[in-house]
Amino acid sequence: MERTLKRQQITVGAILKIPLEDNCWTYARILEEKLAFYDSKTDKDLEIEEIIAKPVLFFASVYNSAITKGYWLKIGKKMPLEAHLLDLPPTYSQDILSPSKFEIRHKRASRSVTKEECMGLESSLIWTYNGMENRLNDHYAKRYNKLVDYMLNASIADYINLKPEKHDHRN
Repeated sequence: MERTLKRQQITVGAILKIPLEDNCWTYARILEEKLAFYDSKTDKDLEIEEIIAKPVLFFASVYNSAITKGYWLKIGKKMPLEAHLLDLPPTYSQDILSPSKFEIRHKRASRSVTKEECMGLESSLIWTYNGMENRLNDHYAKRYNKLVDYMLNASIADYINLKPEKHDHRN
């Protein structure tokens, strides 16, 4: 899918249109610190109210350039944010230099935890726009995604320490 890039600002509450495979797209919403990715793969434009009525697949951070450089175009805005978008689930981080050290972050507080407590949580890592598009495409195609697997199994350091040729996230 050919992209028309358009510089834009980050605006809380804005809805983003994210291109996917097969001339389809999905939507995300800009929150204070993350994005909410809606379960909304479609090949037809949806109205803002239809989009925000969809369930949220997950919350994640993506580099600002996905928005500011226009890889994902803003198509509208809806404020105020609904309550379920204000109290986000906890995330974890893993110390890359000391891979046995984990922290859970929630509501601007963090605490040291075991790896087992992180299992199934979203990592606090920041995604590239194309990495997130791959994740979404893999989700909808029901394909394995190595980075998501490592993330949900609290093994980000293992993924990062793979040899560069092993970083194909789909294998």
